[in-house]
Amino acid sequence: MGKATLWAASRFGLVLVNSVLSEQQDGRTDRRLAGRLELPWHALPEEREYAGLAWFGIRDQERGDSVRSWWADSAAARELLLERESDLPGTSFLVVGAYDGSGVSAELDEMHACLMKELGDNFWAAMVAGENRPALLRATVEAWRNGEVVVPRTEVDPFTAAPAKSRAVKAFLDGETVSRLSARTDVVAARVPLELVRRKDDPAAGPAGVHEAVLLVTPAAGAEEPADRLTMMRATRMVVKQKRVGDLPLGHTNFQAVLLAGAATGRSTPDVTAAELLLRASEPPEHNDWTGTDDLTATYVRGARKRVLDFKTAAEQAIRDLLRVEIPDDDAEEGPAVLRELLVLEAPARAGRPVRVSGFPTVRSLTGGVTAAGAWRVEVMVRLPEREAPWVLAPTASFVNQDGGRTPVSWAGVLVPGSNCELTADGHLSFTAGARTAVFRGVTDPRSHPVPARVSSLQVELPRAQAARGVQS
Repeated sequence: MGKATLWAASRFGLVLVNSVLSEQQDGRTDRRLAGRLELPWHALPEEREYAGLAWFGIRDQERGDSVRSWWADSAAARELLLERESDLPGTSFLVVGAYDGSGVSAELDEMHACLMKELGDNFWAAMVAGENRPALLRATVEAWRNGEVVVPRTEVDPFTAAPAKSRAVKAFLDGETVSRLSARTDVVAARVPLELVRRKDDPAAGPAGVHEAVLLVTPAAGAEEPADRLTMMRATRMVVKQKRVGDLPLGHTNFQAVLLAGAATGRSTPDVTAAELLLRASEPPEHNDWTGTDDLTATYVRGARKRVLDFKTAAEQAIRDLLRVEIPDDDAEEGPAVLRELLVLEAPARAGRPVRVSGFPTVRSLTGGVTAAGAWRVEVMVRLPEREAPWVLAPTASFVNQDGGRTPVSWAGVLVPGSNCELTADGHLSFTAGARTAVFRGVTDPRSHPVPARVSSLQVELPRAQAARGVQS
């Protein structure tokens, strides 16, 4: 979590440390203790004054007045409340006078719950194990007061903290990703290129090359909120940044996406090392983004910031491309036949209203139903007159009133092209020149409905894109 976080969590600025080393030093590995007290100034009895930090340890004979850690016995570790439960390598930190400086939690049980949540939110990926790969981290939280248990020991479960994202990482570790989503537990994997940048201290180096990060996308779990998020990480799979992905295809199923970069990909090639260094230099002190930093500017040649930002943009675009293939939505309710019959192809004829001629695109069929969220989910087949140039249309949806009038409703996002059409930069549909039929899909926004969808009759019309813009202006 970072050493600055530990000292900031102490009312006194005092943290004690007990380490079991993985390799021997001075012939020992266990109970290496030290402490540090953050002070602007201090004085010791019968000694001179000191500016800055106070250290808890023994004098280092080789470094004058310096203090170093010491090898403690079991009694000292026990009296300092720093006993470790096993002789496995690792470090225990004792934060003296621990408190939540943010004010979110004041009592031990509240701090226990807060720590459980933060560990789950930020370190869930490191806790996921594969069939043949152990987890990088195991976290448990237990609360004591004066030797009595306040909250029993609880293990942080990544599949509880982040069920869909943990499923995605496990599928990657087990080599069970797919190329196309066909079920709600599938995980699709794609490659996202990060163009590497040459370091200033290596002017003789050749082209920097490309690092291929791994993007994982899976349908969101029902209880997991918020959805439609991209989570980015590197190294030991600590979450660096999580953000909502925008401009998604209309009618997409909620998803979770995980971007594994650098060593998080599980590879150990030169491009992985280079990507780790580049992304690490692009992180601010909070380690909560990949962006332009002073370290990045000082270490890498011009253009490094743009490469990093382009990398994040490419990851979001890769998600949109993957979602063009519809993810099955088991929770959608297409509604009974009586509701589907309320889909009308043309508005009721009224006196003085001209009949649409065959020289303009018309709706050939309109199928769909009402979802559990109360939206119309429709698939529209369009009949296209012969024409050498492509048709560019801005399909609209409306509810048909009892008197034959219409009340416009909004689409929930952008339309999803099917066959013989594609989405333009303005969000309209461009139909392939020479095609006679085309298909697109859309979902209405329930917030724009004048009445519930289940008691409505839906109509789709196909005005030219230019005309639609004129109405909006």
